[in-house]
Amino acid sequence: MKSGNTHLRILSLFFSFLFLLSALIVSASAEIQEPSAQGVDAVCVMNLEYGQTVYAQNETKHLYPASTAKLVTALVAEKAFFGKLDQKIEITSEMKNAFRGRCLGFALGERVTVEALLHAMLVGGYNDAAIALAFASLGDLASFCQEMNALVLELGATETHYTNPTGLHDPSMVTTARDTAYIARAIMQNEALYAITKKQKYVMPATNKSGEWTIYSRNSLISSILEEDYYYSYAEGIHAGSTDEGGDCVVTSGRLDGLSYVCVVLGGKQDGGKNNAFLTAASVLRYTLKNFSVQTLKTKKAEGATLPVLYSATVAEVAVHPKEDLTALLRSDFDPKNDLAFEVSLTTDTMEAPFEGGITVGRLYARDKSGKLLAQTELIVTEDVDAHGFLLFMARVKNFVRSPIFFMVILLIAALILGSVYYDKKRHRRRIRRIRR
Repeated sequence: MKSGNTHLRILSLFFSFLFLLSALIVSASAEIQEPSAQGVDAVCVMNLEYGQTVYAQNETKHLYPASTAKLVTALVAEKAFFGKLDQKIEITSEMKNAFRGRCLGFALGERVTVEALLHAMLVGGYNDAAIALAFASLGDLASFCQEMNALVLELGATETHYTNPTGLHDPSMVTTARDTAYIARAIMQNEALYAITKKQKYVMPATNKSGEWTIYSRNSLISSILEEDYYYSYAEGIHAGSTDEGGDCVVTSGRLDGLSYVCVVLGGKQDGGKNNAFLTAASVLRYTLKNFSVQTLKTKKAEGATLPVLYSATVAEVAVHPKEDLTALLRSDFDPKNDLAFEVSLTTDTMEAPFEGGITVGRLYARDKSGKLLAQTELIVTEDVDAHGFLLFMARVKNFVRSPIFFMVILLIAALILGSVYYDKKRHRRRIRRIRR
């Protein structure tokens, strides 16, 4: 019997150990590990719907833009030729003299459509296409770069400056990962340009100087044609390129469950033949798509506060509700019970009947435990409340009695009475003097 009990105790301890081990494994697997951005200078991942940065490393550091400058070139050129993308541009000697670096090799006098040039620039990253678009858009490179810089300021990219439309190195041409995310967001909001950046290849139509030409995307996150090691099925668009000084630069996007993100990686370093910019972009985009979602912090039906009601015989107080559901884009391990705090700011401490529902009476703020603002919305009174006639009349009388006008009326009446008494006394004295005479 003792031996049997011993065996039961051993089995019990063994199964208890297995249970604890499994719990530890589940707990460990539930922890969200942020990706490491190795071998790159800066990263910025931004959500489009909320305009919120969800992952960043050195996102405000000044770096060289490399080929990401072509995104702005595309925006300026598309604006200049809006509705006329089938218009043909003739390659001039001035354009030819400005061709540098990676080029398709357009011939003098060759006539190419704006659409084909946009594809050559955004899909294949060709500099001569960017130069041709710049000259055709505004006549010269200086004017075009001036327009590029004006446009990025409008987009919120305040730390960016361009001196050429290609991204070829210039010490004075700089950007940041965050600024580039703003620029990429503008590309994603432009259906025509965004569609171009998603293409794995493009067959350029024959021109008056050459036959068809197939252009392949340099963005190996969306295409495995040129390189097979970096393809990521959830990546969409946008552009990739490099310079010796700027390193490998990648801009891509991803969408899952109704949420869209843009991912920017700048200053990637080659490591044993591996492109760290592509590896990092895939890693942080995968982390973002997997671990972020929209969470409802408080519904519009929830009570945010109560306010006492004056001059109503039936309603003593009314509830105050959020004008809309209060939502925020949060990591999936966010714990509302421990990490969330609400702050109510009211513009009044009472409601005076009568009033109708829909009146704004303050704001509701949601913050995390560090005090960071997560979301905010207006607070409103949703119900209609009528006033009791007598209570309202008495309140108006009371308010009038307390008002400066009432005080002035009392002074006026007092002055009239005193004046009348003084006048009567004066007239009485005159009468007595006449009698004595």
